[in-house]
Amino acid sequence: MRKKIKKDLTYVLSAVLILGLFTFVVPNTAIRAEAAITKSATNTYLGSGILADDVNTANAKMVYFDSNGDTWFVIGYNGTGVASNAKTATTDGDITLLATGNMGLTKFDESGNKSNIYADSTLKTKVEEIADRLTAVEENAVKERDLATDTYKSNSPYCDGVLTTAVDDALMWPLSTNEAYNVDSILRRTDGGTGRYWAINNWWLRSPGPDIFAACVLGNGYVSLTGGDVIDNEFGVRPALNLNLSSILFTSIIPDATNGDKYKLTIINPNLSATVTEGSNTSRDGSTITVPYTVSEGTNRVTVLITDKAYTEDDANIKYYGSLSVTGEIDTSGSGTFTLPNDYVSTDKIYLIAETVNDDNKSDYASTPLLITIPGDYTVKFDANGGTGTMLDQARTYGDGEALSANAFTYEGRTFNGWNTKKDGKEIAYADKEKTDISSVNGDTITLYAQWSINTFTITWKNYDGSVLETDADEEYGTIPSYDGEIPVRAQEGNKEYTFSGWTPEIDTVKGAATYTATYNEKKVETTEPEEPEVPEDPEEEIPEKDWLDDLRLALRIADELGDAQTVEYSGDFALSYDIMNYLVEHPSITFIYHVKYEDVEYTIIIPAGKAVSSPEIPWYGPLWLLANYGNGNVPKVL
Repeated sequence: MRKKIKKDLTYVLSAVLILGLFTFVVPNTAIRAEAAITKSATNTYLGSGILADDVNTANAKMVYFDSNGDTWFVIGYNGTGVASNAKTATTDGDITLLATGNMGLTKFDESGNKSNIYADSTLKTKVEEIADRLTAVEENAVKERDLATDTYKSNSPYCDGVLTTAVDDALMWPLSTNEAYNVDSILRRTDGGTGRYWAINNWWLRSPGPDIFAACVLGNGYVSLTGGDVIDNEFGVRPALNLNLSSILFTSIIPDATNGDKYKLTIINPNLSATVTEGSNTSRDGSTITVPYTVSEGTNRVTVLITDKAYTEDDANIKYYGSLSVTGEIDTSGSGTFTLPNDYVSTDKIYLIAETVNDDNKSDYASTPLLITIPGDYTVKFDANGGTGTMLDQARTYGDGEALSANAFTYEGRTFNGWNTKKDGKEIAYADKEKTDISSVNGDTITLYAQWSINTFTITWKNYDGSVLETDADEEYGTIPSYDGEIPVRAQEGNKEYTFSGWTPEIDTVKGAATYTATYNEKKVETTEPEEPEVPEDPEEEIPEKDWLDDLRLALRIADELGDAQTVEYSGDFALSYDIMNYLVEHPSITFIYHVKYEDVEYTIIIPAGKAVSSPEIPWYGPLWLLANYGNGNVPKVL
């Protein structure tokens, strides 16, 4: 440690001795351009993206900033380089600027306290005096920084703060030891490449050294951890600052053939504004646009900006940037003209800006760009796109507030669904009679294509008795419907048997909602005497003669003729024939009560109205079958 301190002190003492023999001039850090420039689309860029190239390298961009016109190196950009913060969803990104040279000389502490605490230092006071050079607009664009505390470290990672007392809300600040190590070695140098150890080329860091020393950077770019004596050594003041990315509207190149190009910033000034004069509108004569404007005090240039998309988008490009041509001096209200560029298209964005343009080596100020619209005469043509009818062309002027002509086309089997700039409907859509501007390009012709949707209808398929077999919704006009269900059936009625034969009406292409009903071919079949149904549980059950049931048949017919709901009650000990059961099926208003004896036990069977079942395949329905289905739980043990 002692050898290190002694070596660094040797550098410092040598510089002090040399100062006693020679007279030196502190380098002028603000290198000014030789001639004023006019900002245009050829030398001006949106935002600050051009400064992101070569950050913290020997080729880092130099930016004019502060009222003295001083130059600053870009050593950090949007989270890259040194001491820079990246943009997030909630916070702005920033640029880190480091003065290109020393902005004065000072002792670290002139209080006599021999303190290397930055918060109480003379160095901090000098940095704040330099910060006072910022204009109010520049100061508003600077992101304040809190300087945290840290301690002297002789090895990496090096001290990255100040000793003992933190400093809040600093506009400018010296680099820490760690930050200085991360700055490109060429950018650290202030000796002009001579390699001479002159004290006036050394510059203080905010971090402490050991004992009563503070860290510094020597003129040749060497970072000295032990630095200089806080009360004896007088070194340079070389501050840094963070500049909010969102505050920079433009970056312009200032050519300098001798010392290399520099850059000046146009910063958003919230106190500036530009509007189209209330009650007035922009007008157009060919490519010449006249803008009645109102701007705030302090404006010395009314600017028109044309970009290919919103200027706030990262990939937006300037297509035109120039002054509004006015007669005489700029007043707070007036009228001026500009000429649209040859490559202007209707989707381009046009902005009006109030600017305060200063010297080339000082920042310019600008209002937040105001999006404006310009008029244009254009023609709208209408295409039926498969439909029929005629429509006249519509002559329009941008901003006229008129509606599109009402649709007069028709298309059989289709419904009109508005307009589109492409036949296939895959571009810009417009509603019928929509009040909107279609184009802002003077002399433009836009064709709108009618958009059609095929009408759909519901097709219903029914059986002979009116029951619905299938419903097909959304059947398109002009298609042939098809029935997809099981083949319709109709039960045999007496000696009549039915076979499905087709549909009525005859199936046709869809032109509207339709209902198709199943039709059948009728065939008579010979009748045979019914046979006793096979009942495994009662194989010896006798089958009564058919005429035994004649009186029951008569009772059922009488009940039917009486109408309304009727109940027929009957007693016996024999099976019921198919025609009896089928009669109950076909006359659902009759309730049948049957008292039947089985193995000398009388049972009551109730077939409720509408609950009878029958099948041609079962000619007879014996007591056991009837009790199993209608006995209401009162059944022989055999079941």
